[in-house]
Amino acid sequence: MSDVEPPPDTPGPSDNDPWLPPSGDPRGYIPGTGSSGQSPPPGGYPPPYWQGPQPPHQGISAGRTDPLGRPLAPWWKRAVAFIIDWLILNVLSAIVVGIVDVNGTTSGRDMAIGLTIIVILGYFSFLDGSGRGQTVGKMALGIATRDLATGAPLGAGRALIRRFVFYGLFFVFLVPGILNAMSPLWDPRRQAWHDKLVGSCVVQVR
Repeated sequence: MSDVEPPPDTPGPSDNDPWLPPSGDPRGYIPGTGSSGQSPPPGGYPPPYWQGPQPPHQGISAGRTDPLGRPLAPWWKRAVAFIIDWLILNVLSAIVVGIVDVNGTTSGRDMAIGLTIIVILGYFSFLDGSGRGQTVGKMALGIATRDLATGAPLGAGRALIRRFVFYGLFFVFLVPGILNAMSPLWDPRRQAWHDKLVGSCVVQVR
C-alpha cells in the first residue's frame, strides 16, 4: 500500500465563483452545466433576474400593451373612472353655481356657466397632465394618462386639448362624441380619438 495521502478535494466552481449558486443549492442545479440533482419544475427553471422579460407587476393582468410594454387600461376602467370624476365635478359645479348665481340674474348664470367650464377643464388638464397622470377616478381604478411614445407625463397643455376635444365632440356633435368615447373598445391600442390627437394613452399602474 502507498503511504502517499490523496490530495484534498478540489473545491468545485460554485465554491469559489460568487456568480454561481452554492453547491448546496436545494435544487442541485448549476447554471451552464445542464445538470440537476432533481427533475426541473414544469416549464423549466426561471432565468436569472438580469435575463429575459420581467413578470408584470402584481395585480396587473396580462393583455394589450403599448409600444413600451405597459399594460393598457381596459375600456370599462376608463368608463368607471370618468363616472367618478363626473360625480365629483357635479358637486364642484353646484358649489360654483351656488356661490356665483346668488340672485339668479342672467349675468350671474353666464358667469356660473363660464366658471363651471373652467373648473371642469382645469380639473382634467392639471390632474391628467400631472406627474401622476391621474384624476381622482383614475386613482380609484389604478390607471393613468401617459404619453404613448415616451411614457412621460402628458403635461397640462396637451391634457387640456385632450379633454376639450372630448367634450367638444359631445356638445357640438353628439354622435361623434359617443363614438369617440366608445372607440377604445375596438382600437388596437385602446385609444380614443382625443388620445390619438395628442399622442396619449391610458395605462394600468396597479
